[in-house]
Amino acid sequence: MDLNKVTLIGRTTASIERQTIGTTWWSVCNFSLATNRSYKNSEDQLIKEAEFHKCVAFWKTAELLAEFCEWSVRLYLEWRLTTKQWKDKDENNKSQTEIIIDHFIFLDKKKQFLHTWDTAHNQETV
Repeated sequence: MDLNKVTLIGRTTASIERQTIGTTWWSVCNFSLATNRSYKNSEDQLIKEAEFHKCVAFWKTAELLAEFCEWSVRLYLEWRLTTKQWKDKDENNKSQTEIIIDHFIFLDKKKQFLHTWDTAHNQETV
């Protein structure tokens, strides 16, 4: 059995905007989530690093994220990785890894978000 599962806790890097796909009216949103890491190097200096993750959400998940997420909202996200591959105008191979969001929880207490969504079970919890 294989497993493709990602779990992240981080902050949105901008407000999330919802788009619709063609004439299907499917909702989609693309956004970045920043995660931070701190550690001490061999000289005992504190090093801080930020990682930026490209995330994609569809349908009701996209609608809820777009409605409630502003810049720097703290989120718990889960689901799976996918990689897109293409050739650029110079025929160079390009790829981009994205996290497809299926489950999320708003963690930002200052916004009083206590909302979660689980598309696998098509249920909403407030």
